[in-house]
Amino acid sequence: GAEPRHLRMYRNFAEREAQFYEQLVLGVVRPRAGDSRIQVRDALVDLASLGRQLRTVYLRRSLDSALRADARRHDAADG
Repeated sequence: GAEPRHLRMYRNFAEREAQFYEQLVLGVVRPRAGDSRIQVRDALVDLASLGRQLRTVYLRRSLDSALRADARRHDAADG
């Protein structure tokens, strides 16, 4: 089963992803703009949504690939 030490990678990835998004957004939004907080929040929400979609695509591809490989092994074993 999954133990806390196994879940640590998710926390680490989330922290790294957040830092990456912050670097992207803060490099574009001018800190002195009056509505910069709103722009930053909106950009971070958009990036998080896109990141979630991208992770979902990659995860599905990986799982599909693993399932196809397992099916080929199963078919080969059945002869």
